[in-house]
Amino acid sequence: MALRAILEFERMRRATYFRILLFAIACHSSALPCSCQSSTLTLTSLDQAQLDKSASDVAKHLQKAHIMSQSGVVVVDFANVNDKNRSRLGIALADQFSDALQSYASKFTIIPRSTLRDFLHSHLLEGEETRNQEVAKWLADRLHAVGAIQGTIELLSDGQLKLLLRVVGPGPLQFIEARLPAQPDFRDLFDQAVPSLAPEPEKIPEEPGIYKQGDAGVVMPEHACISCPNPEYTDLARKAKYQGDVKLSAVLGTDGKLSTIRVIKFAPFDLTDQAIEAVRTWRMKPYRKDGDPVPVRLDIEIVFRLLN
Repeated sequence: MALRAILEFERMRRATYFRILLFAIACHSSALPCSCQSSTLTLTSLDQAQLDKSASDVAKHLQKAHIMSQSGVVVVDFANVNDKNRSRLGIALADQFSDALQSYASKFTIIPRSTLRDFLHSHLLEGEETRNQEVAKWLADRLHAVGAIQGTIELLSDGQLKLLLRVVGPGPLQFIEARLPAQPDFRDLFDQAVPSLAPEPEKIPEEPGIYKQGDAGVVMPEHACISCPNPEYTDLARKAKYQGDVKLSAVLGTDGKLSTIRVIKFAPFDLTDQAIEAVRTWRMKPYRKDGDPVPVRLDIEIVFRLLN
């Protein structure tokens, strides 16, 4: 059984629009255990030779760019070309390519892959976002590197693995392609998606005196929104052409203000913070019970969409 409604609108602003929907859905779900053990990849001598050659080509390109000695370079997780997601194969190959590139690095250093993982986790960046060239530049800058290596992987019909590398700064954009001979582990690891970096929803404790949407006798006001300004797209989210949503839970008080905000679903590029700041400024008509205003906890979804 679902209860939907209160507010729904669209507006244009800076080539974006937002559809904001407050809703409550009663449902049941069960948490399933997840096996998230990391997988190792052992390359054949032919595969390793191809990966080493690609690393050598990238190193030559970087050294021709006249970068300062010991400048940093970061290798971003390789993404599956068909679904844009990170797979265990993509991460394992990026790890091994980073090691191979390090062996050719005479004028630059490689940012540790563990440093990149910590950064991605703290900023909720998934595989699809990190494929974007502007995001790669931003990643490099935030990690104090002068360039980033992106890659996509594709399993071809003959079993070979196609690796397409893109060197994003310094110097002109450079593409390097490699073909790795087929091996049994490729398909299995290619199909294994890496668990999401998004954190678990924030828990909401028991709240005596606070009603929920759908509670008996709790009435939703008509035209509830008095002033509900849209959150702003961040510059990086716009450059990355990111589209997604933020889900919040907040208490609508009898004074029409929203407080005690909890995050149910996060979004990258500081959009979660933008959504929270916007909701804090909202003013709405309170819910009522037996004719009197009462505090009610609401679920709020803010959808970020770019206009074409």
